[in-house]
Amino acid sequence: MNWQMETKPRAKISVDLKKCCACRSCELACSFHHHKRFDPSCSSIRVHREDGKGTLEISLISTCDGCSGEKLPWCVRFCSSGCLRVASG
Repeated sequence: MNWQMETKPRAKISVDLKKCCACRSCELACSFHHHKRFDPSCSSIRVHREDGKGTLEISLISTCDGCSGEKLPWCVRFCSSGCLRVASG
C-alpha cells in the first residue's frame, strides 16, 4: 500500500515586533478558534515578554494550520496593533 498524507498549504504569518504591544489577543483568538475556549496555553501562537530584560518574542508552534478554511488566520484578524499579517508570496 502507498499511503500519502495530504498537506494543505497554510498561511505564512509575518510579525512586526515594533508594532506588538504584547496584549496576547492573538493567543486568545487562536485558542478560541481551535478549542472554543479562551486559553492561551492551548494556542498555536505564543507571545513571551520579559519586561525586566526588555525582550519580546512571538512564535508559531507546529500545531498552527493558518486557520485553514478561514479568510484570514484568527491571530491576524484580531491583532489590535497590526503587528501580524499574512505574508505575501
